[in-house]
Amino acid sequence: MRGGRPFQAVGRPRLTQELRDVVIRIGSENLLWGYKRIAGELKKLGLYAGANSVKRILNEAGIHPSPERRKKKPALPWTTFVRAHMESMISDARAFRA
Repeated sequence: MRGGRPFQAVGRPRLTQELRDVVIRIGSENLLWGYKRIAGELKKLGLYAGANSVKRILNEAGIHPSPERRKKKPALPWTTFVRAHMESMISDARAFRA
C-alpha cells in the first residue's frame, strides 16, 4: 500500500479458464470453423470472447487453422456435405411442393 490506497488492477479482466476450455473444445471438435464462427457460437452460449482472443487461445493450445481452409476447393467432399444435410433438404423440398 502506498499513500493509504490499496493496489487496484487496471485493464480488462483475464479470460477465465472455463472460457479457455470451451474455446479449445469447440476449436478441436470443429476444425473447419473460423475464429469468428467460434466467437459467435460462444455468444450463443452466453460466453463472450472476441475473434482475436479465440485465435490467441487456440494458438497457445497448438490448434492451428486447418490446411484445408487455405485451399480453393471445398474442405468436405460433396457426398459428405449432402449426407449431412439430407434431412433438411428433403423437408425443404416437401414444404416447397405443398
